Amino acid sequence: AQPDADPADVATLLATHPSIGYNLRADSIMSDREGMTPESLIGWERAWLGWWPRTDLRTRVLPVEAWEGNHVVPDAWNGVPLWILDISPEREYSSIGLAAHSLDPNRKVYLEVVEQLLGTATVVDKLRALRIAHGGDTVVVDKNGAARTFIADLEESGFDVVAIDGPQRVDACGQFHDDVLAKQLAFPNDPVLNDAMEHAKRQFLGGRTFVYVRDTGDITPLYALVFGRWAYLDRLGDEYDVLDSIG
Repeated sequence: AQPDADPADVATLLATHPSIGYNLRADSIMSDREGMTPESLIGWERAWLGWWPRTDLRTRVLPVEAWEGNHVVPDAWNGVPLWILDISPEREYSSIGLAAHSLDPNRKVYLEVVEQLLGTATVVDKLRALRIAHGGDTVVVDKNGAARTFIADLEESGFDVVAIDGPQRVDACGQFHDDVLAKQLAFPNDPVLNDAMEHAKRQFLGGRTFVYVRDTGDITPLYALVFGRWAYLDRLGDEYDVLDSIG
């Protein structure tokens, strides 16, 4: 949509999104705007109007130079992927991440945000489709987060679910932070992930331990990478053979 267009006007939606009138109904999409929080409206406008919020790199929870030192080209991985599902506490956003063997031998793991979704309705279907396309039967979720409600559905779909508990979440945040600073991870320069970093801050729990928490906006894309790095390297490391699927 044009920058000066009115997002509350259905004409803006009709002129912008090519599926309206075919497999999507304009009135249903516009009704979703009603009662949304400002953070939710950002997601709605990104999904339906193609508007991305500007990201001020100086506000990130990690130094810009270190963060960008982990950037690689997309799809620089091989082997069997791990999948990660994280859902915001209000269940307004869902992010699906991927963790896999990095093609760069100097990087510990390749990480990527594969999907950022509004709501939770399609998360299991999306993971099934990703498994068909790329393989991988393991899904990582936060045992104490909103994604825990999908554990049974995922297991019924044949996934092996790894549930991260509270202490493991603390470890995952600290280890991710250290590896980013050391430029030892591999992930693409993704506006969705950059936006999540802008909205994250650290909540210290005593000593030097901390977890990432939301300042504003959605940080599920960040946790998709945090949990993916932990599960790939710390939980599954020796028993997860990334070369199994390489012919």
